[in-house]
Amino acid sequence: MQITIYIDDSLVRELDRRARKGRMSRSRYVQELLRQGLERKRPENLLSAFGKIPDLKPKIRSHLGRDARRKRLT
Repeated sequence: MQITIYIDDSLVRELDRRARKGRMSRSRYVQELLRQGLERKRPENLLSAFGKIPDLKPKIRSHLGRDARRKRLT
């Protein structure tokens, strides 16, 4: 089956680069990416689990002292 989608130029360039690297046509590469993405299964409530488990860092590394200061991600 054939479909039409619209993709910005920078994404097409990256897509073509990766397809060439994998020695595949653009179409075949997109097909493989879609297949992999659709086959990957996540638990339905995976995202709701974030933040539910208490931080274990103080118990695990309490003997090491304070953590190093980290740069803020922006």
